[in-house]
Amino acid sequence: MAKPSSILNIFRVFPDAAKGAFAILFMVNSLVGCEGIWSSTEQETDPHLAKRELKVAGLVHPLSISAQSSSGFEHDLIEKFAAEKNYRVTWQLFKSAEEATSSLEHNNSDLAAARLNLNLASANQETFMAGPTYEEAPLSLICPRVNLGAKDEESSLFQKLFGERTKIPESVKTVMAQGTDLVGEWQGRFNAYYPGLKLLSVAKLQAKDLLKTVGKERTACALVEKNEAQFYLRFFPTLQIVRDLSPPMSLGFLINKNKPDLQRELFSWFQKASRNHQIEHLRDLYFSHFSALSEMDEVRFYRDTEGLMKELAPHFKKVAKEFALPWTLLAAVAYQESHWDNEAESFTGVKGIMMLTRKTAEHVGIEDREDMEQSLWGGAKYLRWLIDSQPKNLPRRQRLVLALATYNVGPAHMIDAQKLAEQFGFNPNSWSDLKKVLPLLSKPEYYDNLDYGEARGQEPIDFANRVMSYYELLSTKI
Repeated sequence: MAKPSSILNIFRVFPDAAKGAFAILFMVNSLVGCEGIWSSTEQETDPHLAKRELKVAGLVHPLSISAQSSSGFEHDLIEKFAAEKNYRVTWQLFKSAEEATSSLEHNNSDLAAARLNLNLASANQETFMAGPTYEEAPLSLICPRVNLGAKDEESSLFQKLFGERTKIPESVKTVMAQGTDLVGEWQGRFNAYYPGLKLLSVAKLQAKDLLKTVGKERTACALVEKNEAQFYLRFFPTLQIVRDLSPPMSLGFLINKNKPDLQRELFSWFQKASRNHQIEHLRDLYFSHFSALSEMDEVRFYRDTEGLMKELAPHFKKVAKEFALPWTLLAAVAYQESHWDNEAESFTGVKGIMMLTRKTAEHVGIEDREDMEQSLWGGAKYLRWLIDSQPKNLPRRQRLVLALATYNVGPAHMIDAQKLAEQFGFNPNSWSDLKKVLPLLSKPEYYDNLDYGEARGQEPIDFANRVMSYYELLSTKI
C-alpha cells in the first residue's frame, strides 16, 4: 500500500491536477488506516456480542452534553466507556441537574451525567451511588468588577496597569449558590474567608442565570464551579473571579443504587482511561481554549457582532445549510480569518472573507475569492470536506478541531505533524498530542526531515482555539 506522503507527492509532480486534489486526499484518508496515520488507539469490542442498554440521564449544557451536536465532555466520556464495555447508550436529556438526578432516583435511568458534586451521593446513600471522580473543581467566587479611584490607582503598579483589584464590592452582602447542599457544605468555611457574607440557595438557577443576575443587580456574588465560570465569564465582561475556594468539589457521575456492577465497571474503566490519558486529552479538548481570546478580542467581537451580524447572518445561514454546517461555525471561521471583511488580504496572498488561497479556490471550484458568496461557498465546501475526511470513529468534537487546524495549516503539513506525532509515540489523532508536535514544524531540525517542509505550526493551534471560542460565543444562548 502506498504511503500517504507518496500519494500526496502527486501535488508536486502534477501541479495541474488541482481539480483532482480532493478526490486524491479523500482516497488517502480511506487508505492510510492500515499505515497507522488515521488509525484509532481505542480498544475495539467484539461486534458479535449483543450490546447492553445504558440509560443515561444527561444535562443539556455546553460542558456536559450538547443535544444539537451529540458532543460534550461528559457525553464523550460516557460514549468512550460504553464503546469499550459494549453498551448501547440511550440518552435522556434534561434542562437541570435536579431533573437528571430525579430520573435516577425514580429508577428511570442507570446513570446521571450533569456535572454533579459527588457529595450528593454521600448525602443520599440510600438513593445514589457515587461514580469515579473525573475532575477536582474548585468553586470560583464571581463578583462585579471593582473600579479603582485615583488614590487607589497610585498605590499599586499592578492595580494601575490593570485598572481593577480582585475584591468583593462593598455593596455585596449575599452570595448565591446552586442548591442547599452547597450552602450547607460551604457556609461555615465561607465565613472564614469573608465574615458577614451570607450564602443564599438558588437551586433552580443554572450557572449562566446566576451570573446574569449578578451582572444586572451588582448587589450579590455567585459561587460557580471553575470551568463553568471560565466558560460563561466570556459573556459577562463586567464580572470577574475574586478567588477560588478550597478544597475543590469532586465532579463525577451518580449511579443507580441497583447497579453495583455498573459502578464496578466504571471505576475499572476510569483507572485505565486515566493511565492512558484519555480523560486528560478529553478535558484538554473541551476546556483548554477558554483563554484563547483576550478581553479586547471579546469586546471587539461583541461590537462587530452588533454592527455586522444582522447583515451577514442570512449569507452564513444560506451557505452553511447547503453543506450541513452550523452557520455559527462558518461565521466563526470567517471572523477569525478576516473579521468579516470581504476585502481582507494577507501578506501571503490569501484573500476574501474566508481568506482562501488561490489553489484552494481552484480546488473547490470558485473563480473570484473577493466575491463574498463565492468565498463563503468555497470555504464551507472545504471545511465540510475536511470534517468528513477525519476518521469516523473519532468523537465529533475531535473531528471538528482537527479539521479546523487542517483548514489553517493544510492537509499535507497536517500529515507531516501526524507522522511526527507517531515518531514521538503520540496518538496522531489526538488534538492534545498534536498540539505538542505542530510547533515543531517551524524548526529546521524537524521540518528538514519531513515531506512538506516548513510550516508555522503554532498558527493552526491558535486558529482552532480562537475559532472554537468565537463559535461558542455565537452559539450559546445567554
